[in-house]
Amino acid sequence: MLFSWHQYNEKIDFNETSLVLLSKLIPQHIQFILQYTEPAKPNVFQPKLIQSDWQPKKDLSIELKGLNLDNVWQNIIQQVGKFHIDQGNSFEQQIIIADKRQKLILNIARLEKQARKELQPKKAFELVQKINQFKQELKDS
Repeated sequence: MLFSWHQYNEKIDFNETSLVLLSKLIPQHIQFILQYTEPAKPNVFQPKLIQSDWQPKKDLSIELKGLNLDNVWQNIIQQVGKFHIDQGNSFEQQIIIADKRQKLILNIARLEKQARKELQPKKAFELVQKINQFKQELKDS
């Protein structure tokens, strides 16, 4: 069965705090796979909730690789979070960097939307300057 682009872009709400609470109550590494009809969404908790995008179940795959269980868990988190560990960074540092990059991307999108709606040229110019500053930070990170 094929699904339209609209179905994967519709907003599917769920309470993230429930997953965080479950992860904290159960002192084990847990990967959650949320499912809504056909699309599914992998989630893991490692100091914070790390999520993937909604995708068809048939496209979900997590490769288990590593020399010990800690390495396997780190590789699962990397696959769900879709980030790679850069040279010289620890795993925890890379999670923080990926989180910072995600926040910058969200701020840029929010400010671009706000700038398009702004009627006063001076405020619109200030917003564009902030957008450029965030884009430069994103480029540097």
